[in-house]
Amino acid sequence: MKNLARFFSIVEMTKQVPRYGWTTVGFANEEIDTLAEHHFMVTMMTLLLATDMESRGMKIDVRKSITMSLGHDLSELFGGDVATPLGMVNPEIKRLSRIIEAHTTNYLGDMLKNPALKEDFQSWCDEEREQKTDEAKLVKLADRLEAELYKETRYRPVRYTERNKKYVEKAILSIPPAMKDKDIQKYCSDFAHCLLEAVQKKELRNAPRERLTDPTKKVPQMRGLADLCAILQISKEMPRYGWGFARFSLKEMDKISEHNYVLAVMSLLVTSEIERLGIKVDVRRTIEMSLIHDLSKLFGGDLSAPWAQANPDIRAAANEIKKTAISLLATISGNPKLQSMIEERYLEASENKTDEAILVRILGQLEDYLYREIVRRPKYTEKDTEYIKKNISSFVEKLSDAKLQQFVQKLIDDLVELIHSEELRHSPLYFQEK
Repeated sequence: MKNLARFFSIVEMTKQVPRYGWTTVGFANEEIDTLAEHHFMVTMMTLLLATDMESRGMKIDVRKSITMSLGHDLSELFGGDVATPLGMVNPEIKRLSRIIEAHTTNYLGDMLKNPALKEDFQSWCDEEREQKTDEAKLVKLADRLEAELYKETRYRPVRYTERNKKYVEKAILSIPPAMKDKDIQKYCSDFAHCLLEAVQKKELRNAPRERLTDPTKKVPQMRGLADLCAILQISKEMPRYGWGFARFSLKEMDKISEHNYVLAVMSLLVTSEIERLGIKVDVRRTIEMSLIHDLSKLFGGDLSAPWAQANPDIRAAANEIKKTAISLLATISGNPKLQSMIEERYLEASENKTDEAILVRILGQLEDYLYREIVRRPKYTEKDTEYIKKNISSFVEKLSDAKLQQFVQKLIDDLVELIHSEELRHSPLYFQEK
């Protein structure tokens, strides 16, 4: 379990690593997103598109799609991020970057020190890199579209030129025709054209203001999805300001997208291992809850746990704000099946009645504790031990399976032990020697 905990601490680095390939496009430092922010948005777009296709009867593996998207750029954690346009005209640079990425992927797999989990991790990375399945191509499409969407909503280019058009045709619009399933091919092509047209017309820059004030506005369904993706870009900018109660400065606060991403990776690896032990768990549903639950805080309602516990009335009001936020986002999607999925996952996570929801609750608290250790490096006291018992370990007994309880408690104990020993403050090279 300690090696899993060490792996989580490395994934935390994605909150600090910028996608520096953007500098080639002309982005200033403060305009560049982090690996965690990008991963979250790509995974959310993949989830929305795959779920929409599934609801239309198309044969798409949603779980496999979001699993690949969670790790698609982890290989850039220690270098290797080359801007797509630069890689297209300089194949040698791209080839060399692939060598760096391959070594990083191998290192991360070795860090797990679990042959079965390493094999799974490697297979997820390999399938996305090889681009042979429709699910892998969907992740690549979401990756490229998210970059265009971020460039439009953050960098706001003055105009789009013939060069932009050529890039889009070669790097993005060429992906759907290579898909095997004709229905998936058409769906992905239609969505890509819809989003790119809205980007070039600069219509998505005002999507948050226009759609949030008029969520039931009648728009084509593809456009509703594009609008929702544009609105979710807010998660890259919205700090988890509940940290202010713990005296975090604004620069120290992580973003909603960053927290959700790391939590989703933790959920994927933990539930995959639980499943391998023969314990019943719904991996896909757990990941979906990890991605969706804190989107409820996009427009307010983020309270620190101690403050919320001490003030029930404030907590109740914040919960109503969060419910309203989820309802708005779900409505904008424009698809009843998507709307139900978003609202159901949020409700399940909030009620803490299923094993999957309880796991998300526990892992979310552990992620916060781990992040505080990495950012603040506090001195630990008896109060921390009491907090762990009250806010994390107390949920273990609510899990329905004794074997699952034992597994989760061991994970909590090992992660907390590593945090209190201050081992996780070391370089990843230190972990390699363990």
